[in-house]
Amino acid sequence: MKGKSQEHQLTEQEHLRLKNVYEAWDNFEKSLYDGKIMLSKIQKKLKQGVDEDTDDFRKAVEDNKKHFQENAPYVCDKIENSEAREKIRDHKKLTCELREREEEMKFGLDIFNIDHPVYPELSFVEKE
Repeated sequence: MKGKSQEHQLTEQEHLRLKNVYEAWDNFEKSLYDGKIMLSKIQKKLKQGVDEDTDDFRKAVEDNKKHFQENAPYVCDKIENSEAREKIRDHKKLTCELREREEEMKFGLDIFNIDHPVYPELSFVEKE
């Protein structure tokens, strides 16, 4: 029968394998840490992009309202009916495109738990 001290002794090969396991674990933990840092940087960039897109969109909506107020055919004696209809159609199309863009942006806002902004300027143009 073997003694207890012999049962617990590791061979040189087993020591080497154990050392390799510890090194592999350290490398794994380092990779996880590096991945976490990289993910954090990417998330910051993505959030910055969402914020910039939101700001750009807000400006586009404000510009749309301003353009509408300046160019909408409010007075019919200065403009022909066909031209007035064309202007209204153009404003409707642009406003519809802005609403579609607003809908597309919701995904990015949801990812970062950002409340969906309300754009009263769009509602104004749609109503008018």
